[in-house]
Amino acid sequence: MIVDLVEEWEDEEVRRILGNALRVPWSARGDWPTLERAVLGAGPLHEVVHVVGWGGLTKNGPEAAAGISHLRDAVLRAREPAVFTLNDSAETLDVTIALHDVSSARGLQRLLKRELGFPDMYGHNWDAFWDAITGLVQLPGAIRLTGWPHLVRTLPDEAETLRESLERYAAESYPSPPLHPVFED
Repeated sequence: MIVDLVEEWEDEEVRRILGNALRVPWSARGDWPTLERAVLGAGPLHEVVHVVGWGGLTKNGPEAAAGISHLRDAVLRAREPAVFTLNDSAETLDVTIALHDVSSARGLQRLLKRELGFPDMYGHNWDAFWDAITGLVQLPGAIRLTGWPHLVRTLPDEAETLRESLERYAAESYPSPPLHPVFED
């Protein structure tokens, strides 16, 4: 999961975005200690959390940066083997998206939204996907899609559209360096 904080520095907004990404109730986002308790008490954390925009946040939002840093340390202590990284950019990330359990087009869109850090307003369709990857979020340098044969068998049209979209994005070189999608078992 990518949590994009590239343009966010306000403490309250950072807590809202992080709380949404980690699926924490609204009532638990009022301050950092409450958010931390909610995250730690919520059960298993998604295996991988990548916060991007770290450099700008430490410079422009030191209170939010301190809160995230403390939350990260608490999660890593309590949730072994959790992965919670702080990055300046998504371009250096290699994100794996497991498709093994996807059984519907809506489920695929929800998974892509969560794993690629799409905003709440994401429309859960292929036009919205294209808009998100070309202008709303910073994609990782590599996207590894595991369980690809399952997706092709279960949702062949969705699989083809996803492949075409990612390959088109890579060919048109939106990012620098370009995206490297990998489709594997």
